[in-house]
Amino acid sequence: MMAGSDLIAGIGGVKTLVRQANPGSLRNRCAAEEPLEVCPRGSYNTYMSNDNLSSFPFDWFRNHLVNGILPHWLDAAATDNGFFWPQLDRQWRRRSPGFATLVSQSRLVSVFSTGYAITGEKAYREAAAAGADFLLRAFEDRIHGGWYWSCDPAGKLLDEKKDCYGHAFAIYGLAHAYRATKDARYRKAAERTWDVVDSRFRDKRGGLVWKMTGDFRPMDSQRSQNPMMHTFEALTELADAAGDMQFIEHAQRIADFLFLPIAGSDLPPLPEIYNFEWTPRPSAAGGYSAGGHLFEWAFLLSMAVERGLDASYQQFAERCLRNAVDLALDREYPGAITMVSLEGKPLNYAKSFWEPCEAIRALLHFAVRHGRTDLLPACRDILGFVQQHFVDPEHGGFYANLTREGDVVNAMKGSEWKVDYHTTGMCAEAVRLGGRMMNDE
Repeated sequence: MMAGSDLIAGIGGVKTLVRQANPGSLRNRCAAEEPLEVCPRGSYNTYMSNDNLSSFPFDWFRNHLVNGILPHWLDAAATDNGFFWPQLDRQWRRRSPGFATLVSQSRLVSVFSTGYAITGEKAYREAAAAGADFLLRAFEDRIHGGWYWSCDPAGKLLDEKKDCYGHAFAIYGLAHAYRATKDARYRKAAERTWDVVDSRFRDKRGGLVWKMTGDFRPMDSQRSQNPMMHTFEALTELADAAGDMQFIEHAQRIADFLFLPIAGSDLPPLPEIYNFEWTPRPSAAGGYSAGGHLFEWAFLLSMAVERGLDASYQQFAERCLRNAVDLALDREYPGAITMVSLEGKPLNYAKSFWEPCEAIRALLHFAVRHGRTDLLPACRDILGFVQQHFVDPEHGGFYANLTREGDVVNAMKGSEWKVDYHTTGMCAEAVRLGGRMMNDE
């Protein structure tokens, strides 16, 4: 078996060697997590003068993932039949009623697959395979095609609706499972899931419907870029895992659909909500752009170019990054502004755990891969805020929600929407980038 330091080469499809110490046992590992010095409250700009990559704390991300995230999820969520229990309290104890959605089950398959790639520990690969097998047994609709929305711990169906966002994560999770196990069943399931999305979720304009009934009758009252973003992400992941460039071509169609209509100008930022004709909902009627998604798109587009998308699409990545930094960066209490108007005005400053993860990942990616070291001060500031306010110093992991100022609103460690997919993605990218830098020295 390959060592974990070699396996990280699979993340992002870039051959990178990450040297690491023996990670030790999986259980009770959070006590070994070493804190990084953080900025004191009210002085997050203390990092501003330190803007070079050589001093960036790449090791913190691997340490946090391996000691503060992965073992908790393995101990708390994994069950004997492959069901992943996502509802967890602050102390990582299961909350009732326990149920999994297509999103939570698929995301945890990807989290455990990434855990295997980072550490080389078989327990994570076995958990990913068990979770993928449960996905195939309990969620796949063998009558109408596609995947059901939710089930209970025994695999009993709870909600049969079809959700494009969920289907995107089925592709994403199965692609990760295929990379970790090389089990062709997972690749084939991911490919037929894309066939369902492409044939059943398409609307007359060529966009994707979000929610449908179990037999694929539309239920939406509007359109959204969100399921299309995650379908783009899933297709590039499948292309990389399977080595099949046709999925990059499919992803390109999604990028074209969303970004060509707004090319040539930095405003509006990518709209979140549209009508059935894919006309953006105006700000006066509740339209907005999501700050976290601007950072997320910047990374996903740039990463897709690394994986084979035409280099011209880097312009869209840079547009999203400009919008994110110029319009959606909270500089007083570092992080991403949750919502901005289509005219670029901030609308909502409340902080959710996933947004700073996407901001850090994008800023660090552009600093390392595109020489944008001018982004490092903001990246360091957000990391300092995260360490001081989002990371639970007693029980490990991230709190779910904070006020803008950093007070805890929701301390739960897990839900059907929070399974640390964003946190894992941030940490894995930092590990990859840190390894690239070491190899370049």
